[in-house]
Amino acid sequence: MRRVALITSATCVLTTAIAQAQPLTPTPDAPPSAAVSPTEAAKSDPKVQKAKFSLGRYFLEALAGGLVGSAAAYGTYKAAGGSKPGLGAALEALGADIVVTPLAVWGVGEAMGGNGSLGYSYVGGLVAFAGTPAGSSNPGLALAIGEVLMPFASAALYEMTSHIWAASQDGSINASVVPVYGPNGVVGAGLGLGGSF
Repeated sequence: MRRVALITSATCVLTTAIAQAQPLTPTPDAPPSAAVSPTEAAKSDPKVQKAKFSLGRYFLEALAGGLVGSAAAYGTYKAAGGSKPGLGAALEALGADIVVTPLAVWGVGEAMGGNGSLGYSYVGGLVAFAGTPAGSSNPGLALAIGEVLMPFASAALYEMTSHIWAASQDGSINASVVPVYGPNGVVGAGLGLGGSF
């Protein structure tokens, strides 16, 4: 026990003597610390910054989706039905528009620096048709409203997923699962979502 105390005392005395002999001033040619957190690196990444919500990109996506989808629908209608109108040709044109419009929205968004989801672009396109009641007395009007809203709803969900991706990269959004307790212990889970725009 006495030997440990002597070694500890000698170490303290030696450390104090070395610290007094050498001043703790940094050398002027020492490089600054290059350690950057991943969050800070993502905040300065141009890809992450371009993926955040852009109103101009939103309108261009909706415009391009509407034009390309309408052209595909018109071409399909003319090819399927020719000059005589029919239900089969109209449904084929609707199907072509539903397939092509979200794809055009996604393509324009990706070309302009977005990083949204193709799947959610399709979900947004289909959500546009849910805005009118199923028991509508005029189903043609319901389809027309859905057709007009489809590029806007598709672009909105594309931009939302692009912004969520960018926010998750720079640390301004986070999610957590929290247990919900009841009288008999854990009875479920709650989802917490926090962030800033």
